[in-house]
Amino acid sequence: TFMQTPVLYQIALGRLHPEEPDLAGVQIAYPWFAHVFWAVNSWVSRTGPTMVDALANLIALASVAACIIRMSRSLSARAFGASAALVWMALGTNALGVGIQMLSGWLPGDPRYSPWLRKFTTFETSPAALPLVAGMLLVATPASVRTDRSLLRLTGVFMLACAAMYPVMLPACVGVGVGLAWAQWTVRDQDKPPLPRYVETLLWTVGAVVVGGIFTWLFAGASTGHLAMLSKAPAIVSKTGSAVVALAPLMIGAALCQWRLGFRPERRVLLAAGGASVAAFVAFQLTGGYLEYKLMFPAAMAMAPLAAPALEPWVRKRSTEFIVVAASMLLLVPVWFIAKNPTERRPAVASAPLVLDDSPWLRFAGPQPALDWITNVQQTAPADARR
Repeated sequence: TFMQTPVLYQIALGRLHPEEPDLAGVQIAYPWFAHVFWAVNSWVSRTGPTMVDALANLIALASVAACIIRMSRSLSARAFGASAALVWMALGTNALGVGIQMLSGWLPGDPRYSPWLRKFTTFETSPAALPLVAGMLLVATPASVRTDRSLLRLTGVFMLACAAMYPVMLPACVGVGVGLAWAQWTVRDQDKPPLPRYVETLLWTVGAVVVGGIFTWLFAGASTGHLAMLSKAPAIVSKTGSAVVALAPLMIGAALCQWRLGFRPERRVLLAAGGASVAAFVAFQLTGGYLEYKLMFPAAMAMAPLAAPALEPWVRKRSTEFIVVAASMLLLVPVWFIAKNPTERRPAVASAPLVLDDSPWLRFAGPQPALDWITNVQQTAPADARR
């Protein structure tokens, strides 16, 4: 919380490019558009930024869930199959890896996506970007089969917005563009002049790459050295195994549906988006905390609708559906385990001072030993002071 709120306060006070919270005088080298959203809503609602973040995470999660279910239904899954795919995406991502950890103490992959739902329980910017990815996937799937270009252009707008707000998700944007162009190429004889649809899609994709590059430089290029590097051979092997373990249930379901339903245009878009995300996760190492792990979120989001119809041939009776639902609830065991035994070690906060968050400005609840001098610094220090 105290890493994020200084960024919000700088934006609220009119600083366009905020400083690094832990290093005064250095511009923050991280996407901060979500902080603008939090700052504006906290200021307007006169609510603490922690509460705004919690509510925003709930809204973002509901938006992603609605998009996943709608995509699954459009790919011929019934309501039960769509809901099951959503549960397995949210709770089942790396459930196999957590099971291995329960038995051996070693977790394959990264705890930050174990499970997928975990990302929405923390105060950070990723949950603000994932609804954009979900909306992009939702719009791109019907755009692959319609000759009307309105959905194509809306997909392009989503690609640009996602690339600008959170450039880490750029591989998913490129995957959507390539998959959409692939689907449109196969029916290019239906296009009307002057520009084939697949060409326009590729132009939107190139535009997203350019926008993503510009905002990557804006966010981080002026403050850091290498932003990314190619993974070395051992890392490629390790991350490939991690991706397979994390996405195994969804990949199996997608493979079964692919064998049964074939390369429908909508499926090509999702396959390309998921494949590009996994490929970038394996091939690149993003500096500053191995941030490529975040690509597993769009990968799971693309795979879930593909796997949704997998249960349809076998689940025809309510009794069978009950068995599947009961089995899916076993996913709560690894969720409970990793919450009880987090791999990410955080300092103990049992003795930390109480903080009031009933206004946009967080403040200590008195009396505290250091409260007087902290308040004095906040109220009397010059605006350009350096600690």
